[in-house]
Amino acid sequence: TGPKTSALQMASVIQKFDKSFFTVSQKKEFDKYADNINEQLQGIVTAKQLDEQRGLFALLSQQVYELAKLFEVNQTLYYDYCPMALNNKGARWLSEIREIKNPYLGSSMLTCGSVEEILE
Repeated sequence: TGPKTSALQMASVIQKFDKSFFTVSQKKEFDKYADNINEQLQGIVTAKQLDEQRGLFALLSQQVYELAKLFEVNQTLYYDYCPMALNNKGARWLSEIREIKNPYLGSSMLTCGSVEEILE
């Protein structure tokens, strides 16, 4: 699937997420992150250029990482980093697999990057 389709799917998951088991403070934190995540997802959907989508994906990845750290995860996630992404500014992303599948550099450099942190 393309970035726009994936962004729409993720927005749907965030919107339908069951927060009934959260404390009041957890709900407040989740909502803060969800608002930022939804803003970045909307930007990905409306972006005209792939470079713009990739920049928004980097912001989105940071928000999702922080949310995962805040609420702890019940599965292993890999926080990956590529120093060459975004015109050598570097960027990170979360992955469910240890193998590097770089979302920033396309098929020519799909394995560029390394695992920076493992969340368990």
